[in-house]
Amino acid sequence: MTEITFTNTMQTFPQELLSEIFWHCVQVYHRYDSPTSVVPVGYVTRSALCAPLLLGRVCSRWRTTSISTPKIWTSIVIGVYERNIPSNYSLEKDMEATTVWVNRSGTRPLSFHIHLFGRPIDESGVTILGVLGLVVSQSWRWKTLRTSILTKFMKTLLAPLREGNAPKLENFCCTQRGDSSGFGRHPFTLSSVPRLERLYMIDVPIDMVFGDQMHHHHLIDIRLAEFGNLSLEDLFRCLTQCPSLERLYLTMCKFTAIALENILPANIELPHLHTLNLGMFATADPCLLFDRIILPSLTTLKFSLIRSSKSEWPHLLSMLKRSRPPLVSLCLYGIPMTERTLVECFSYMPKLTVLAYNRIDCSDITLAALSRQCRG
Repeated sequence: MTEITFTNTMQTFPQELLSEIFWHCVQVYHRYDSPTSVVPVGYVTRSALCAPLLLGRVCSRWRTTSISTPKIWTSIVIGVYERNIPSNYSLEKDMEATTVWVNRSGTRPLSFHIHLFGRPIDESGVTILGVLGLVVSQSWRWKTLRTSILTKFMKTLLAPLREGNAPKLENFCCTQRGDSSGFGRHPFTLSSVPRLERLYMIDVPIDMVFGDQMHHHHLIDIRLAEFGNLSLEDLFRCLTQCPSLERLYLTMCKFTAIALENILPANIELPHLHTLNLGMFATADPCLLFDRIILPSLTTLKFSLIRSSKSEWPHLLSMLKRSRPPLVSLCLYGIPMTERTLVECFSYMPKLTVLAYNRIDCSDITLAALSRQCRG
């Protein structure tokens, strides 16, 4: 095909198809190095070397088409990693670019990816608040919010979640850093974000409120190493009110004042849960829950119990007997268990390939049981 023929073909190419091709060009850059990565790998919002800006530099028709295609302007990256800050980086230009992207995206749902750890607070504080103010003004359009941010700016960003002004939010990934003294704690009612599917928070000083309704989350990952304000009641509500859960990661140490045995149902089944990671203090021992949960799809279990004074914890065995899960990876840390109980657990985990544990005294009996399972 000659250059002239190719050019003529592109000039007569239907605009609807051209817009769809442009959308897939943008999608190439929306890849993450992990499910909780804040910034898409290789993607910079206002880079002239990447879509969508690159598309408008080809010819006037492509520029017109790209500007009139709202969905290619719906993903906005603000800030950069500290180790990758270029010499000419400007947060002010990020704000200008964000304004352009917001205007060109029409009324489409927006995905914000914000990384502001690397900016000097004394030089950029006002600018950061201005950028966050612009982001918050669009909370009614939030679809994805991934952010790594200093504590002093967290209150501004969390306000729409507390006030129920993020009705379209599906993915929320938030990591905060810095001194949280004086920040206080704020309730986060899950019903205020009815479409939320994936929730990931690291050291964010807010209290989860599950309410009484069912939720549709697929991923909940809350790691509160510093605050530890989740309780067994929160875990119970999570298990009973989020039946669509596929992955659950929780750390907790708060004592539960209510008597769980009086409110727990006989069985709690989560048919889709395949990954469970629990880290808890002995004051929040989940034995009553493990005696009731049924996890038929569980493939990965990591469970840590800190400062337990018990000599035996048979509740894992109880769960395995009822669930018969296709468990592949099992990591137990601080779980008081006899060798006999551990070996009996193996009989309900025929697909086990990864095993890690401590606080369990094992002998050749354990090795023999594992060897038999491998041969079987």
